[in-house]
Amino acid sequence: MHGSRTLAPRWRCNVGYRKDLPGTRDTIAPTIYVWCSRCTDADSRRAPGAYSGPGSRDGLLNGPVCAVVAPGGAILVLEQINNRIQAFDTGANPAPFFAGASTMPLKAQSGNVVYLDMAIEFVGYIYVLSQNTGTGLYSMDIYTPTGQLLATTNNMNASKLAIDLFRNVFTLNFQTIQPVGNLTEPSISQWIPST
Repeated sequence: MHGSRTLAPRWRCNVGYRKDLPGTRDTIAPTIYVWCSRCTDADSRRAPGAYSGPGSRDGLLNGPVCAVVAPGGAILVLEQINNRIQAFDTGANPAPFFAGASTMPLKAQSGNVVYLDMAIEFVGYIYVLSQNTGTGLYSMDIYTPTGQLLATTNNMNASKLAIDLFRNVFTLNFQTIQPVGNLTEPSISQWIPST
C-alpha cells in the first residue's frame, strides 16, 4: 500500500524515469514514476503516480545522470547536482543500500566535474566515471558496497563503461586510428584488474 492506493497483487510494476509526461507543469524536472504492466497507456499516466521529484532530501533527485540495477534489485541513481548516488527499491522508495543509508556522497573534487556513467558489479562495488571540464582529465572512482571510496584511476578517457563478472572494465571511447588516415573513431577498450 502506498498512501491511499493499493496495488493489486501479482501486478508487475515497473519503475521509469520520464521527462515527457503530458500534463505536468515542469517537463524537465526529474521524476520517478511507477506504473503497472496490466494498466492501459491512459491508466499508466494516472496511476499510481509520481514518487520522486527535484530536491536534495532522500527520495528526491537533482540532476540524475544514469541509473543501474544492483544485484539485489535496488535501483541506484547517479546525481550530478547533489553529488551523490541514491538507492531506491522497485517501488521508487528510498532504500537503505549503503550501510543502512539510502544515499552515498561522492568524493569531493576540485573544479567543475561532470559525471558521465556508473556501473555496478556482482559483489556491489560501484564504478563512477567522471570528467573534470577545467582540466579535461577523466577518472574512474571505485566505491565499496558500503559507499566508501576504494580507489581512483586517472586518465581513463571514456564516455561510457560496463563491468563484467571478472571485474574487467569495458569503455566506449574515441581513438585516432592510424591506418584509416588519422581519423578519430569510436572504439572499445578493456581494462583488466591486476588482482
